[in-house]
Amino acid sequence: MTLSNVGQAYGAVSALLSALALFGVMVSLAFQWRQNQIALNLAVREQQRALVEMGISNPELLYSKIRDVEEKDLPMTQYANLWMSHWKLLWDMRNIHEPHVSHLAYELFKNDVAYAWWEKVGTHWNIDGSRRDRKFMEVVMEAHREASEHQR
Repeated sequence: MTLSNVGQAYGAVSALLSALALFGVMVSLAFQWRQNQIALNLAVREQQRALVEMGISNPELLYSKIRDVEEKDLPMTQYANLWMSHWKLLWDMRNIHEPHVSHLAYELFKNDVAYAWWEKVGTHWNIDGSRRDRKFMEVVMEAHREASEHQR
């Protein structure tokens, strides 16, 4: 009877250790997935930066949606887009919070060109429809509304 109890105890401990090991693997996979998502976002943002640089250097390369911006406003428009993309990346990585995004966006929209740019593209700018993305857009749109007082 004693050997049976010892065997059952070892079996229970073994099952518990196996469960902990499996949990550790699951946590590791979750972290790897998150790192892959961050790396993908960074690669996309870097490509966007390169495209913006090319467009500023050679305005004839811009597609029609951007071409209707006055040439003198093009650098600020692209600069505003890069800042918004940067904040969105930080938001996606959970490295920036709502009050900070709100403040930064408000300060950006005090600029007339940035304000007009967001007025034009804000409703369809770079979102995938997730709840978190919608929250980011709510924060930015509210900052834009608040900045409209500055524009008057």
